[in-house]
Amino acid sequence: MVGLYDACGILRFASHESADCLAYAEFFELQDGDFTVEPLLMGRPCRDGGDPTVAYASMDNV
Repeated sequence: MVGLYDACGILRFASHESADCLAYAEFFELQDGDFTVEPLLMGRPCRDGGDPTVAYASMDNV
């Protein structure tokens, strides 16, 4: 999964394909530098009763 984030770091769109995120950006006339497309790392709850791993994305480029 990948996500499209705006310049403020807010997730605006998620999909299985980067091309879908780029189509979203084109449809809404977003300019390069106004968004980033980054992988979403999805976790799974621990079976041993520990804290679940939450979904997160790297925002290093924002």
